[in-house]
Amino acid sequence: MRSSGSVIVLALSSCIGACSGVRTMVDDPAAQTWAASDDQLDFFENLSQQAIVTNDDALHAMLLFETGDSPAQFAERVAEAVGLGWLEDTPGEANASARVGMIASIAARTPEIQSGIAMGLALKHPWRAGELLGASATKRLRALGMVPPRSADQAMTGGELIALLRRIEVYQKTHTGGGVPLP
Repeated sequence: MRSSGSVIVLALSSCIGACSGVRTMVDDPAAQTWAASDDQLDFFENLSQQAIVTNDDALHAMLLFETGDSPAQFAERVAEAVGLGWLEDTPGEANASARVGMIASIAARTPEIQSGIAMGLALKHPWRAGELLGASATKRLRALGMVPPRSADQAMTGGELIALLRRIEVYQKTHTGGGVPLP
C-alpha cells in the first residue's frame, strides 16, 4: 500500500513534468530488465511495482497485450508501433515517463472501446505529442472508468497500466459476448 506522501510526490512530479514539457526519467524500467517476450510474467510483475511507466514500458506492455509479442529493444518497439499505426514517430526517450494520452490512444483503438464518429475518425491517425487524439482517447477511457482522472500529458503508475489492460480485457469480453472469466 502506498503512503499518501508518495502519491502526492507522484502527482506533483507528473504535473510539473506535464506543465514544463520535461518528462520524469526512470533509472531501471521493467521493459529493459525483462525485455524478452518470454519474460512476460516477470515484466508485468515488476511493472506493477513501478511508480512511473516509461515510454519503453508502455510500448512493451501494449505490444505484448495486443500482439502477444514485443521486440527486445526500444527502437524496434517504436518501429513496430509506427508500423501498426499507433505512433507517428518516437514518443520520446525510452526511460522518460509515458504520457497517459499516448497509452490511451493505443488502448482506445480496440473496436469495442471506440465510440462515436469523432473517436473513430481520430483513431485513423497515429498519436503525436500535443495533438487532440491523446486528450480525446484519455477522456473516453476516463468516461469508461479505465484510467484515473489525469490529463493526457501526465504519467501513470505501473499498477494503473496493469489495471487498464485488465479493464480493456474485461470490456472486450463483456461487449462481444465472450463472457468474463472468473478469477
